[in-house]
Amino acid sequence: MSNRVRLAGQLIEARLSVGLSMRQFAERSGVDSSSISRFEDAQRLPSLELLEALVSTLQEAGADISWDLVHQIHNRAEGEQGKALVNELYPSRAEVGETAPSEVRNAREFVEALRDLHIWAGKPSMRTLEARAGGHVSKSTFHKMLNEDRLPRFDTLEAFLKACGVQYYDIWTRKWRFLTRDQDVAVARRGAV
Repeated sequence: MSNRVRLAGQLIEARLSVGLSMRQFAERSGVDSSSISRFEDAQRLPSLELLEALVSTLQEAGADISWDLVHQIHNRAEGEQGKALVNELYPSRAEVGETAPSEVRNAREFVEALRDLHIWAGKPSMRTLEARAGGHVSKSTFHKMLNEDRLPRFDTLEAFLKACGVQYYDIWTRKWRFLTRDQDVAVARRGAV
């Protein structure tokens, strides 16, 4: 059970324990009933200010509800909300159904992830990839990219992602940039020795 649902349960239980209708609760707390409804349905998380007004109203009406407990649940719910946002921006491969390079640490693993992506996309032929890329990258370039353990050129990567129908494009390009930077730093260090 999510903490947002747990918080909604605390509010509903406390309101019902003192016999307040939602309309009465809204009038006494100064919070509109549509917002309270969304909080109780766990559709939205109230701000701390609104939550404090709701808890105070319930306590004044005689409900046995602890501000400390409700505040703690609220903080956890905010943390879950933050994680949900991160997952939306950077989804894992299990969530999106397509492969994602989130755990990739080097060029070899990046190319392995590209091979997985090729399989996820239905393993289209190199000729099909070339056609989907509008002919901007040849089938032999795609073949070479999937059979070498080094980072592809950026334009080749872009064309491949497009040809495979990738939805979360930024995850791939961000990881490519990160690995390229690490590779450049390593080469510079070797040259300085």
